[in-house]
Amino acid sequence: MKRIVLWLLLLVSLHTMAEPLRDLRISNPKRSVGYVVGEVFKRTLELEVTKPYTLSRASLPAEGVTHAGIELRKVEVDEKRLSETTHYRITLTYQVFAHSREASKIRLPAQSLQVTANGKSQRVPIPAWSFRISPLAALGEADIEKDMSPYRAPLQVQTGSLKPVVGFFLVLVLIAVLGLIYINADKAWFPGMGGPFSMSYRRISSLENSPDALNKAITSIQNAFYATFGENLFAYDIDRFLQKHPEFTKLRDEIDDFFNLTSLMLFGIKEAASLSSPIEFRNQYANTEDRSDDATQTLSRLMQFCRACRDCERGVA
Repeated sequence: MKRIVLWLLLLVSLHTMAEPLRDLRISNPKRSVGYVVGEVFKRTLELEVTKPYTLSRASLPAEGVTHAGIELRKVEVDEKRLSETTHYRITLTYQVFAHSREASKIRLPAQSLQVTANGKSQRVPIPAWSFRISPLAALGEADIEKDMSPYRAPLQVQTGSLKPVVGFFLVLVLIAVLGLIYINADKAWFPGMGGPFSMSYRRISSLENSPDALNKAITSIQNAFYATFGENLFAYDIDRFLQKHPEFTKLRDEIDDFFNLTSLMLFGIKEAASLSSPIEFRNQYANTEDRSDDATQTLSRLMQFCRACRDCERGVA
């Protein structure tokens, strides 16, 4: 029985000495195409060996060695001792110096590491790794549709630098649209769009061509002046109105014309001097065909005048 136990222990010992490698993981770069001159990439080896085996540092590849235009720039070893094993993390940093006029394939050669214990050693093979390099520029004219080499990395459109510019112009477009809405819209969507002249312009725009339309338009504009001025406004009050509301100064002549038209409509013209009532005058004014055409033109001018007052009211005149 003792001999059997001894033989079993010897076999276990021999098996342990023969299989020192517990785990080996190799992490290659995620990208295997599109490398160009000067580019740096890393390859990581995770090696775990059973004790008493240790990694032979002499078996590590030497820094500065170049193969097919690929230089091994740096070798880093991180060792971590555990209860039964030793874990090694080996980072190999390469830099590309190879160049070609067209996409080509390069192969890092296979190599091996050595683990040793009690004068014995064992080889740990590291497989080769292939990748592709690309030229910095195409030779001559390149037709992308005909240049579909599997060794060429997919072309990517770099839009990072354009995003701030696009965002800036989108903001300008938004401001311009809001400005156009603010200037031209009839609805009171935004603050400042529901002023007296804005409401008057909406009323006049909705008037149908009728005998009483001209009177309604004049009354609506008069009410807008009253709401803006805060009291009744007559021709002799125009200067005071402009002092209080200088934004209307550009329309000084048009305001004078409006109050002259108001006096004309209220107090009559030569043909209507004998009429005792403005109502009678307005009815007679609308019953004549030629005067009906004049009234239509006057209504259109009143609408334009009210729109100009609305622009002054909004500060966009």
